[in-house]
Amino acid sequence: MENRRSLFRGFKNFGSLMRDVVHEHKEQKKELNKNPSAPAEFFRPPGALPEADFLNKCTQCNDCMEACTPGAIYKHFDPNSKANLTPIIAQDVIPCELCEDTPCVTACQEDALVLKEDEKPVIGKVQIYIDNCYSWNGIDPECSACADACPLPEKAIVADSEGRMRVKTALCNGCTLCTHVCPEFHNAIKVVPLTEERTTPQ
Repeated sequence: MENRRSLFRGFKNFGSLMRDVVHEHKEQKKELNKNPSAPAEFFRPPGALPEADFLNKCTQCNDCMEACTPGAIYKHFDPNSKANLTPIIAQDVIPCELCEDTPCVTACQEDALVLKEDEKPVIGKVQIYIDNCYSWNGIDPECSACADACPLPEKAIVADSEGRMRVKTALCNGCTLCTHVCPEFHNAIKVVPLTEERTTPQ
């Protein structure tokens, strides 16, 4: 009987410890979000051609930067890179709002930024790391923070029949709002820049 009581106390203490860890991670995440740093992977503005084509077309004129209402586009500074002085976006600093009228695309006179007729602006695609995701690893099976944050009329992140978060990749536009609300300290969700996937419009 005493062994059983000890076992129950152990489970209770472990549960309390896990709640404390989750709370601490949430608080640390809030602090990090107050002082974001530029991401290791950069995003191109909406409509950017595949990287090689983009670098050939872009003249570093700044027109897209000046047209960007939220001020999300800035120059990439790396003298050792072919991308030096070309326009990029740091989604975790000042995120691109994926404006419906895409003024940055309109401003580009060199066709480095091009959208086909009726093409929606997309700059990345979301990925979920299930080992870190609370809805997958059981830390919080009811967590749906990323899905709740998705602004699209038809959500790009939805729960499956078991409540686990899944991505509808074709719907995602790379806005990264989901990444800002994930409670996991190391982030269970990431948006990958769409630098190579687009084909050059014909």
